[in-house]
Amino acid sequence: MVYMRFFIQILFFIFLVFLTDCSFFREETATIEEYEKEKVEMSDIRWVDILDGSELYKFPSEESPVLLKIGFRSKLKVITSKEKTEGWEYIEWGSKKGWISLEDISIEPPGSSGGFVPEYLEDICEGIQNSLECFKAVETKVLQNGLPVTRDGNTLSITISKDKKIEFKDKPTQGENSEYYNYIDFQTESQIHLVQYSGYEGGQLIGIHSPTGQKIKLLDYPEVSPDGTKITSAFFCPDSNYCENGLQIYSVSNNGIKEEFSLKSSKWTGSDPIWIDEKHISLFFYEKGYMEEPTGKGTLKFKNGKWILTKDSI
Repeated sequence: MVYMRFFIQILFFIFLVFLTDCSFFREETATIEEYEKEKVEMSDIRWVDILDGSELYKFPSEESPVLLKIGFRSKLKVITSKEKTEGWEYIEWGSKKGWISLEDISIEPPGSSGGFVPEYLEDICEGIQNSLECFKAVETKVLQNGLPVTRDGNTLSITISKDKKIEFKDKPTQGENSEYYNYIDFQTESQIHLVQYSGYEGGQLIGIHSPTGQKIKLLDYPEVSPDGTKITSAFFCPDSNYCENGLQIYSVSNNGIKEEFSLKSSKWTGSDPIWIDEKHISLFFYEKGYMEEPTGKGTLKFKNGKWILTKDSI
């Protein structure tokens, strides 16, 4: 009887192990299925790509009643079971369903120009692998536009007034002591010269106020408000050893540049700020600075004399 009881216990133990293994495989299979489902669902996601927002219609026609207006960068889900209509997509947003024009949406989250080189100059760098060589090529092109900026060997000069020049001197040495300055652009709306500093495994965009010569450090290529009185800059930096995460807002006038808002964090960063109007900025968030896709969106709103940041999931 003792041996029989022992034998039964062993059989019971084997049975438990078998159940555990089966449950493990079922759990793993479910995880894979969820993963595949998530990939399919992400392929059905669209984004509002119009700064002023887009109308959601009851039927696929602009003559149809408008159900509501959906804001820029809003995340939409395509209802694939609905029969397709050329030029339109049937989507779900919150509790609402309706038709939206294909011209108003995008597959990828919309962003601003981004990067230290403005979008309209990016083709100059096509095929150039080295960022410094890209900046040099941009400078050569931009300086042909008759700006009060000259290059004399290793010296870059910006004329501010009849009696004032600002100079940047390159240090073309090897290793950690190398320094290069390249002229990138002149923003007519904000009256700011933009110079790219390139150092050892790092860089910085420098803004020079044309009327006064005042210098500021910018996280990225600045976006100018519709009335030209403010600029904003934000940067997504995966490796904070060589660049900075953060958000910036400056006011700009003939008297100079004044910081209105600055926020830096090692846990998250903003990216692609776009002015909706003079008091609202839309932007994306990247958690911990290491995500390839934005994990949230947000708004900077100017209220009662200060900027207020709100974050929303996407």
